[in-house]
Amino acid sequence: MRMKNLNALLLTAALFTLGTALNAQERVSPLKEAKTIISGSVNLAITYSSPSVKGRKIWGDLVPFGEVWRTGANEATTFEVNKDVLVNGQRLAAGKYAFFTIPSEKTWTLVFNKGAQSMGRLQL
Repeated sequence: MRMKNLNALLLTAALFTLGTALNAQERVSPLKEAKTIISGSVNLAITYSSPSVKGRKIWGDLVPFGEVWRTGANEATTFEVNKDVLVNGQRLAAGKYAFFTIPSEKTWTLVFNKGAQSMGRLQL
C-alpha cells in the first residue's frame, strides 16, 4: 500500500472514531445492558436506553396510561433468552425480542415482539 493511501486510510479511521466518540457523548439517554443467569442455565440479556427524566412527569403524561410504550428511550428495548422461559405463566420461546409495555396506574401489560430490530415500533 502506498504511503498516500495509508495516510488517507488512517485519517478516515481517525475521523470515524472521533465521530463515533462524539455521538456517544451526545446521547442523552445512555445505552445500558443488564445480563444475568437464571436457574443456572438461562442466559438473560436486556439492552435498553436509560431515559433521562429531566424533571418531567413520565407516567400518565409523557408516557400515557393505556398505550403501548417501547419501554426505554431511543430505540426499542431488547430482551433475549437462550432457552424457553415462562413469563407470567406464558411460554416465551428462546430468542431476541423487542420489549414493550402498556402501563396503567395499577398494572402493566408486558409485550414481547419478535421484531427485535423494530426501532421502537410494535410489529404485528
